[in-house]
Amino acid sequence: MQAPVVDPRWRSVCPHREYPQQFNPLFATAEDYAEILRHGLEHSRHEKDADHRETLAHLVALAAHYEQLGQSEAARPFA
Repeated sequence: MQAPVVDPRWRSVCPHREYPQQFNPLFATAEDYAEILRHGLEHSRHEKDADHRETLAHLVALAAHYEQLGQSEAARPFA
């Protein structure tokens, strides 16, 4: 059985560990995804700390998401 063909826009690389990731485009709308990332960021800040790698990964993901949407001003506080 062959693996399904995956749109290359759904693929990325983890900025911290450099291993491949695949996103599910049906997971959430762009607005919902930003809220999901913000929720994850706040959870990481609360459960871990501001310098924890998971917290930093949420910051990077949120900044990249806003940049991809063309919202550089919204991305700036998270970069």
